[in-house]
Amino acid sequence: IMKTVFVFMMLFSLSVFSANIKDVKIAFVDLQKALQTTEAGRDAKVTLDKEADKKKKQVEKKQSELQEMYNDIAKKNLVMSDEVKQKKQMELQKKTIELRELYMQSQNEVQKMEEDLKLPILTSLKEMIATIGKEQGYLVLEKSAVLYGVDQTDLTEEVIKKYNEEHSKKSKSKKK
Repeated sequence: IMKTVFVFMMLFSLSVFSANIKDVKIAFVDLQKALQTTEAGRDAKVTLDKEADKKKKQVEKKQSELQEMYNDIAKKNLVMSDEVKQKKQMELQKKTIELRELYMQSQNEVQKMEEDLKLPILTSLKEMIATIGKEQGYLVLEKSAVLYGVDQTDLTEEVIKKYNEEHSKKSKSKKK
């Protein structure tokens, strides 16, 4: 809703400050699609998926250990003294808290890694969008803020292509 209000305010201000609104060319870009489709975006996703899978396996291993401990306590419950039962219950609670903390830490680390991987790509994409907009004389909006747009004004594929070309040039120059 905020994006829609912003778009309408921007269009209104353009009509107020512009002598002829017909001269304003508007295009849009699906920034999310661009991020997911560029080579760098796909590489970042692969890296992120590997890390998330690694963290998931660590959590699952701890969860399995905790389940084994619980099953062991349940099996021996009748033969344990109250003191031993209490000690095992405390240990089980401690391990449960540790598992919860490991899960939260893993989630936070994956989320931070996602932000760290996406930020430079998004920054480059936005710079590229601004350049294309200036070169072609467009006011460029994020697609999620556009209710309807003609395909000819969708610059997403052009942005992806240009980003991949620039990114591959930079990669080749770094390898030399």
